[in-house]
Amino acid sequence: MKKIITCILLFCVFSICLSGTVSADETIRHRNAKTLGMGDAKIAGGFGYNGFVDNPALLSRVGLLRFSIVNIPITLNKNLVEISEFINDNSENFENFGEDEFDEYGNYNENYMSQEEKNAFLKDIVKQEGKWGKLIFSPLLGLAVNIRDYSVGLSVFNVSNVGLKMDRGIYEPRVWGEGYSNTAVVLGIAKPVFMLYPGLTVGVNLKYINRRRANLFQISATDLGDFNKTIEPIVDEVKGNKNNTFATDIGTLWEIPMINAEIGATFQSIGDGRGSSLDIGIAKRMASNRVILLADYIDFFDNNKENIFRKIHMGAQYKYAIFALRAGFNSGYPTVGIGFDSRIIDIDAAYYVEELSKSPGGNDEPRYILQFKIGW
Repeated sequence: MKKIITCILLFCVFSICLSGTVSADETIRHRNAKTLGMGDAKIAGGFGYNGFVDNPALLSRVGLLRFSIVNIPITLNKNLVEISEFINDNSENFENFGEDEFDEYGNYNENYMSQEEKNAFLKDIVKQEGKWGKLIFSPLLGLAVNIRDYSVGLSVFNVSNVGLKMDRGIYEPRVWGEGYSNTAVVLGIAKPVFMLYPGLTVGVNLKYINRRRANLFQISATDLGDFNKTIEPIVDEVKGNKNNTFATDIGTLWEIPMINAEIGATFQSIGDGRGSSLDIGIAKRMASNRVILLADYIDFFDNNKENIFRKIHMGAQYKYAIFALRAGFNSGYPTVGIGFDSRIIDIDAAYYVEELSKSPGGNDEPRYILQFKIGW
């Protein structure tokens, strides 16, 4: 990728992670390329032991010891790539937009842009207006161990979601940005309770959540041409404000051997101040576990007041050796994914559509996610 694209992606992450203005209105859910390729269904199936952050009962799948030292999914939409390329191709125009025709000594400024050049440049910017470029960065570290029928897990992950939008402005071009960054530390424990009910496992997560939000901010054209000038004022404005909460997840997993399926349910974020969300799911395995079918129904109590189709997630995976093919429906929109999953290194990618409104068809946004993991 071009250098400026890398700079803008880094700026997206820094602008949120360093922002001192906080908010507590976002639900924190880890983004996973494996599950997103299957319609983001994960309550009963999950993928790997890290699935316990969505349902603590999934810890029961841990053998002896599992861990991941690197797990980095990065999601972006097409608009972000287009905006980054436009800024890269026009970096000199951005930097020189506010230059005077003559310097303080009366000498002609070679970087000066004529009014005709400025007007032509602004017309090009207008073509980019209204497009929100999005970046989601979701690193995760995790560890899980099984000790005498008890499975214990510890996970630390972050979900940073940033948006950028071009604007021709009144006096000079600028970029608007906004987003949030949520970090969670999750301690989970699970145990089969077959003596109460055959095939039943119960799990509990204790969560510490830190939320930050970058309110709508803007960057002028001249600063946009210089990455150091872009990032410096943001770093200078770092404050110590924090929004911290504690919450609990309670999850169950019921194995049904006669149909080789599992049913899962989770009360998410009890005590977080937003009303707990009841999520339910089913997973069906076939062909010696090479094929798995998943389906979830999210937010059963409708805390978010969404259309019923926004709550439905379903998908399938076919795995042969270390290769995996995935497909599904995420809130009514198709998803596809592919994976190269060895014992230590996993590389997964997926295409999906995220619905930003309360019902399908309101404001759909195509996205791409790439994930790289090193673990055992």
